[in-house]
Amino acid sequence: MQKQKSGLGFYLAVIAVVILAFMWIRKDLFQQETWSYQDFVAQVEAGHVSGAEIQPNKEVPTGSVRLSFNNGDSSKTWNVEDVKEVKEFLLENEIPVRMGSIPEEDTFFTIVLPILVGMLIVAMLVMMMINRSMSGGGNQKMMNFGKSRAK
Repeated sequence: MQKQKSGLGFYLAVIAVVILAFMWIRKDLFQQETWSYQDFVAQVEAGHVSGAEIQPNKEVPTGSVRLSFNNGDSSKTWNVEDVKEVKEFLLENEIPVRMGSIPEEDTFFTIVLPILVGMLIVAMLVMMMINRSMSGGGNQKMMNFGKSRAK
């Protein structure tokens, strides 16, 4: 009869895969196609733009600008160094501008996920200690002090 191993490596691998899957899903959901600033200026000056939405970053004054086009093309996003300068440029070219609010911190990845991972690791350690004590490992002989080993 073979003893079963606790499988800590397996549990850690599963946790790593789950965390990587969350990060991959999040990256794909928020990944945007970006273009150069020269393309941005060329589109505005050519008169192809019908509206703009400016989204500032937490790191002021940077942000992104999403332009909507007259001919029905899908909107494009540009990363910009100074949203105030871009807003003035768009208003000079008589393009309606809508400002977004500064994004808040994502509480799932900064608060909830570390707590869940910590609780999971503590639970796995407790399960390993209980499993080891039940399987006869460790100091099980200490509790056999009253039993005779004589044959």
